[in-house]
Amino acid sequence: MTTVQSMTLDKELYTLQNCLEKANFGDNVRIIIGEGEVRLLSISGNVYWHNIGFNEQEWWQYVKTNNVLSCINPEDRNATYCKGDTIIAYANEYGALGWGIIKKDTTYRKVDEGSIEDVKNGTHLYRLDLEWQCVADNIEDGIKPADILSKFKIHHPLSAFSPIKDDKDAELLIQELENKFN
Repeated sequence: MTTVQSMTLDKELYTLQNCLEKANFGDNVRIIIGEGEVRLLSISGNVYWHNIGFNEQEWWQYVKTNNVLSCINPEDRNATYCKGDTIIAYANEYGALGWGIIKKDTTYRKVDEGSIEDVKNGTHLYRLDLEWQCVADNIEDGIKPADILSKFKIHHPLSAFSPIKDDKDAELLIQELENKFN
């Protein structure tokens, strides 16, 4: 399971040290410090790559704005996620674009072909809700596959859905996404 807690640095908490002393940390917590904010990240569930399917800014904008993942047919790909799973979005050529959390046990829902949600004209009709935690504004800003491999020893996904086996490397990649996009 992935847990993210966020707190704003305010007048009561004059220094980062005071802020961190007041926080209640669990084991294996990473501290991410941003401008005026401290985020606490703890991953204890499964982490997966999810290829967004199209390497287009318009599609990426749709996926992140609507807090969804999509696929052609989840049954053909055995694409099942559970509540608490962490998803790292990936686009071919551009790399890792952000990460989110599956917030409830659910299955993909199929949108009606020709409906307003059918933005890809009959393909990628299945949607799964998630809560994005951190995403790139532009698809071109993703962390490139070669950089992911050299820096984190994580290979790009070989299929639409792939588990990332090493939790520590996955945590480091998520921290890098946080540093780059938050």
